[in-house]
Amino acid sequence: MIKSNQPTTTWHQLETRVIRAGLCTHCGTCVGLAPAVLDMRTTPQGPLPFARTADPMDLPSAVFDACPGKGLDYPALCN
Repeated sequence: MIKSNQPTTTWHQLETRVIRAGLCTHCGTCVGLAPAVLDMRTTPQGPLPFARTADPMDLPSAVFDACPGKGLDYPALCN
């Protein structure tokens, strides 16, 4: 496994593991949890979240945790 010098941010996880992987369900949960940072954009694949700025984002981990596209551990959320 090659390690990166860049920290893995919530946005990076969402973008690589859900959006680019084609697993986004187009639900907008991430945008609802971070409306100041994320927005939805219409694409040929349906509406997808995008970052409003090119700067690294400090999104709450709940944005990735609540994403149904990557799967959701409901029991862990209820603890």
